Amino acid sequence: MIKEIIEEQIRLLFEEKRFLETLQKYVESSEDYYIHFTNVYSDIKMQLNPLSEFNTPLGIYAYPLNQKIFHLLKNQSLPFASERKYLIVFSIKPEYQDKVFVVNENEVSDSVYLKQKSELQKLYDFEKEKRERVEDIFGYLNKTSRKVIDYFSKLDTKEFFSKLDKNSQLSFQQIDKKIGNLIHVEENENALQAIQFREVRDKINIDVVKRFYAFVLTVVEIYESVTNFFEKYFTLKNSKKEIVQFLWDKGDDVVRIILGEQNLNSLNLEEIYKKMLEEVESSYIIKTKQDDKLPTTFAKTIKDLESDTNLTKIWTLSRYVALQINLEQENKRFNLLWRNLLIKLGYLGIVDPGYGLIHKNEPEQAVFFITKMLKTDEILENKYAINLSDYSVEL
Repeated sequence: MIKEIIEEQIRLLFEEKRFLETLQKYVESSEDYYIHFTNVYSDIKMQLNPLSEFNTPLGIYAYPLNQKIFHLLKNQSLPFASERKYLIVFSIKPEYQDKVFVVNENEVSDSVYLKQKSELQKLYDFEKEKRERVEDIFGYLNKTSRKVIDYFSKLDTKEFFSKLDKNSQLSFQQIDKKIGNLIHVEENENALQAIQFREVRDKINIDVVKRFYAFVLTVVEIYESVTNFFEKYFTLKNSKKEIVQFLWDKGDDVVRIILGEQNLNSLNLEEIYKKMLEEVESSYIIKTKQDDKLPTTFAKTIKDLESDTNLTKIWTLSRYVALQINLEQENKRFNLLWRNLLIKLGYLGIVDPGYGLIHKNEPEQAVFFITKMLKTDEILENKYAINLSDYSVEL
């Protein structure tokens, strides 16, 4: 028994020695390497977690693999994630090196900072105006909703069919392209495909099929004309795609309307607009509670940052603006919005050698926002991982 325990301890020591020797060669290399801890054995490109709930920009977080971090790893003193099962050694592809900024080293010039500050200021001003107008928008929404619903339910048949006749003059390809543009389909993806009617199949001919396409286009165009105002302020989840699906499902009724056997009102088009109203009202809220640690205005944020470096200013300003943009419930998209802002400004990654910019509890670390810029060099089993089974309690 004792012999087996000793042999197991020796085996573990040898594995730890090989593990450290493997990492040592990266530490001593003239190139820069990083380590990321994970419980999922996969390429570094697969390690981005879109559901992250941390109050940091969405990205792949890592430690620079230098002598200091290597020493902390050996002493099991790294502040975060070092208990995970695997360790990924990775590097930055050469063509992306100039898009990664090191705090207090390759600093942002004053001219670049002023330009980026101006971009953030414009975005902030737009969002501030939107936030101040949200209550007015909801008021407008409530006042006009009945009017627009009535417009759909009592749609003037003559006006509608006049638009339908105009659209029917277009070719199949033109109609299909117009619908595709309105519902934002991917390039080369057909907006509509082969139509299969059931109850009215014997009444279908090429002219009726084309008029069906034109009918769909006409309804979507009318919907777009009455919802343009709201789409400036709210994401409507591309409801126009749902309209196309609705009309597709009601294909037999649409054909009967085209043939004059059924009234336009029978489609209950007002339901489409009602659904859009529900989406607006349920998807967005007015944020009344701000983070207590945040300054209350963009100008105050800038003033509080006067003594900081340009990179620190951009980091903090972009965070503040991301909070202003984020109107969604439960704050689910804040870290994604912050990441996207930094990418838009040209920052694909940031390395902090110890200033605590990324997170004060982990002063030395790095974050990368685009996975294609990273190259996996090696995946190792972490010899310092915590095995939870070792801590099981016998009842």
